[in-house]
Amino acid sequence: MDNCYQGTNVPDPIAAPCGGEYISTDCVAVPNAIPALDISAGATQTQVNSAITNALLAKEEQIEALSEVATSGTFNPNLLNGVNVSGVLDYSEAVYTKIGNIVTVTVGFESIKATSANTPTVFSMDLPIVKSFALPIARGSGTLKNIITPSAIHSVNVATSSVSKADISFYPTQAGTDYIGSITFQYSV
Repeated sequence: MDNCYQGTNVPDPIAAPCGGEYISTDCVAVPNAIPALDISAGATQTQVNSAITNALLAKEEQIEALSEVATSGTFNPNLLNGVNVSGVLDYSEAVYTKIGNIVTVTVGFESIKATSANTPTVFSMDLPIVKSFALPIARGSGTLKNIITPSAIHSVNVATSSVSKADISFYPTQAGTDYIGSITFQYSV
């Protein structure tokens, strides 16, 4: 009997139809090499099946490993008044994503009031995943706007401090009014 592909004799055919013919799992199924699956030229169907099974198992293990590495969620940061902050600090949403050892944080703020206009204003918040830093390092940015003058957008800088907190700073143009907006920053754990 001939192989379905190569015209060679097939040893020990099994009772499985292949286009109306019987084939063997030892017949040559791949005339050319497939390096991505580590299949050499002339591989048998059994070798091809084994290579594909191993590739699928390896991919499944990679997906499981990534699933264990990636986490995300919401958190409730403790907001602390710092320099030139009056009133209550409030946020609308605080979320994080951790992939590997990189944490990305986004926080939406609803109420930040400055005591004085055109003065550096700083407040801090807890990090979702605790990390102590040796030195303050710039980590991200964002924007805040005054609800009285929505067209006035203020840039925000985010730095991590040595006490597992993020320090948020901006320069408000008005005192005593609410500023709203969001920040995004990253740090490694």
